[in-house]
Amino acid sequence: MIPVLDIAKLLASHGVKCTVVTTTLNAPIFTKAIHKTQHLGYEITLKIIKFPAVEAGLPQDCESADKTTSEKMTLKFFKTTAMLQDPFEKILRDVQPQCLVADMFFPWATHVAAKFGIPRLSFFGTSFFSLCSGESLRLYKPHIKASSDSELFKILGLPDTIKLTRRQTPDINAFGNEPELYKWKESCEADERKICHSLMLLNCAELRWLEATGKPLIWVVGKSKDGYENDDCLPSGFEKRMKDRGLITRGWAPQLLIPKHKAVGAFVTNCGWIEGISSGVPLLIWPLFAEQFLNEKLVTQVLRIGVSVGAQPSARFGGETVKSERIEEAINRVLEGEQAEKIRSQAKECGDLAKKAYKYLKALIEELKYEYP
Repeated sequence: MIPVLDIAKLLASHGVKCTVVTTTLNAPIFTKAIHKTQHLGYEITLKIIKFPAVEAGLPQDCESADKTTSEKMTLKFFKTTAMLQDPFEKILRDVQPQCLVADMFFPWATHVAAKFGIPRLSFFGTSFFSLCSGESLRLYKPHIKASSDSELFKILGLPDTIKLTRRQTPDINAFGNEPELYKWKESCEADERKICHSLMLLNCAELRWLEATGKPLIWVVGKSKDGYENDDCLPSGFEKRMKDRGLITRGWAPQLLIPKHKAVGAFVTNCGWIEGISSGVPLLIWPLFAEQFLNEKLVTQVLRIGVSVGAQPSARFGGETVKSERIEEAINRVLEGEQAEKIRSQAKECGDLAKKAYKYLKALIEELKYEYP
C-alpha cells in the first residue's frame, strides 16, 4: 500500500490530480501521509469502499493479505477482491479519471478501464527478471524434468546461467516515533558495518542469532506471527542488551531513508520489494515465498550485490528455520573482507543506475495526456 501512495505522490509532483481508493481499515495508512503532502501542493484525495470480508467468510478485520494466516485463507482473500468491482465503478463514475492505475491482483480492472474508455496501468510489484523467469518456466518446463524438489535445474532463455530447485519456484499456474529514530541514525558513525531490516517473519531463535553476530542493527518491530503485541516476539531482555549497539523501534519507520544513511552497511531483505538496490547498499537476502527466491538469484548471481542466508521455502506459514551458522557467515561475508568491498562497490553502482530508472515518468504522463485528452 505504501508503494502505491509513493506512485501517487510521484504523479502528483508532476501536476497530476490523483485519487487513491482503499478500504475502511486500510484508510488510516493513507490519511496522515496524504495530509503531509498538502503543503507541497499535491492534489491527492482518498476514496473509501467497504471490503466484504464477512460476506466472503473472512474475519471482519481481514482487509489486507497480511491478515491471512493460511494459504487457503490468502486465496479466499484475493478472490474476495473481485467483489470490489461494483463499488469501485461507482467511484469512477463520480471522479471521471483519465487513467486507472490498478494493482496486478485486480485483473478485473482491465475490463473496468475499457468500459470507461480509459487506459489501465498495471501496478506490478514483481521484478521484470522474475516475470521473465516465470515465463521461461511456463514455456519450457525444465522443473518437470528434475528428479526431486531439491535438484537444481537451469532456467532457459536467460542471458545468465540461473539455477534453482522446484521448491524455490513460485506457483506458475502511519507514522510515529520519527524523532527517536532520526536521532539514533545521526549518532552513528559512517563505518558501514550496521544492518537494517526489511519485512521479515522471524522467530525468537533467529533474532537471538542475529544478536549473537555482534553487529549493530536497526529493528522495526511489528506484531508476532500469531498477532500478539510486538513485545511478545522479542527474546527476553533483547531490547536491553541491544541498547548500546542498536535501536529497537515500534510503529512506522522511514524504510526507504534508513538504508541511505552513511552508517548502514547492509540491508536485510526478503527480496519482495528490492528497494534496497536504489539505496546502493549490499543486501543480506532472506527470501520467504513466491518469486522472492527468483529475486535472490538476480541479486546474488547476476547483480552480485548481496549474500544469501540460505533460507528454504516456504516460511510464510511456518517454514524451516535458518541455522545460526548460516546467518553469521552471511553477515560476515557481506560486511567484512575483500568480497564485501566488491559487493559494496557493485551495490553503489547499481544504486546509481536504479535512481535513473524512473526518469521517463514525465514522458509517460505527457503520452497519456496526448493519447487520452
